[in-house]
Amino acid sequence: VKEHGKNDDIWMKLVDGRVLRSGVGSSWGQPNIWNSNVRDYIQNYCATQSRYFCDDPSLLCYDYAGEPHPYGMSPEPGQPQYSGYNDSAVAAFREFLTRKFKSIDALNRAWKSSYSGFEAIGPPPDPYMTHPEKATPLSYEFELFRCRSHTDYWKLVYDAYRKHDARKPIEAHASMYMSGWPAQAMD
Repeated sequence: VKEHGKNDDIWMKLVDGRVLRSGVGSSWGQPNIWNSNVRDYIQNYCATQSRYFCDDPSLLCYDYAGEPHPYGMSPEPGQPQYSGYNDSAVAAFREFLTRKFKSIDALNRAWKSSYSGFEAIGPPPDPYMTHPEKATPLSYEFELFRCRSHTDYWKLVYDAYRKHDARKPIEAHASMYMSGWPAQAMD
């Protein structure tokens, strides 16, 4: 917060542009897992714990409680909920599509679309605000991207703890990630 707290890309941005920042006067900040500064900080945080506590006999396990929420948790119905609308998230989504489809022509054939390039593709509307009748190729790929991104984030946390300690169990407070609501299809 001291170093990057004023940078809106550090915090989760909802589709309406609202940024869920942490700090003085805010109730609940959500980090943006696609931001490289956030990822570097979390990696260093977990690796530092394992370096200092790997030989501590009284430490039974590492408890990673910095659960990244893929949702904004607004109590009002019809309010934006989804993460993935930050500049860094949109750039990562486009990279995801580029890796998967290799060319915009291949994507256009698969999606039966006519995008001019990957840079022309943005995330779909937040389904909590705009309820689609059915999934589209864009909404499907965006949800797949979000699920894989959160899985990659948990792998980053795991690898950071394992950097200095291969033995102690790692417990993750991952209720949002592992529960059936609303994170469907997260195997």
